[in-house]
Amino acid sequence: MTTVVLDHTDEWVQADLEADPRRWAQTTILRRAARERAELSAERVGLLVDVMVPALEAARKEEIPPVMLLFLQPVAAEPVICSVVVRVEAVPESLPTAGLLEEFRLPEEMLEQPAVQETIQTPAGPAVHLVQRYRAPVNPEYELVQEHEVFVWRVSDSQGDLAFYLSTGYLDLVEAARCRPKLVELASTLTVTSDPVS
Repeated sequence: MTTVVLDHTDEWVQADLEADPRRWAQTTILRRAARERAELSAERVGLLVDVMVPALEAARKEEIPPVMLLFLQPVAAEPVICSVVVRVEAVPESLPTAGLLEEFRLPEEMLEQPAVQETIQTPAGPAVHLVQRYRAPVNPEYELVQEHEVFVWRVSDSQGDLAFYLSTGYLDLVEAARCRPKLVELASTLTVTSDPVS
């Protein structure tokens, strides 16, 4: 069995994907508030829960759920800034890392600016980091500019070739710029371990 580990700071909260989404979110917020000695009204707690629950429910509904879901929430009293999912899948030995990125690449005509791609070093090996800012039509007169970023690893182990994806998206481009260093720092800690085959 392959295990993914991220050595994250207290700003990141790792979700329990087996728990009831609303109950887990509420318990997590109240615990963090107590730890930070922040007084939250019931209304404020409800608002913070409502921000977290959609990502939790979406993860649970996926045909193949992510192996990990994390929220960036630097302060307990403020809503989460973004949610990050980590997925893993078996890939053909013949498919290069560039091929793994193709499913994420958007048509050039959708991009608000050219995509940015770089490689970062991690304990699990090099990861390709792709950032795309794109226009999403809301109606014939209005487009919403959003941003998506993904890190892709290709790892070979006793089970064969695996691809690991760490991804997130933003509606707030100011938050995207502010969060990127934190996301790169998080991705740079990714470690993959494999249990020996018995």
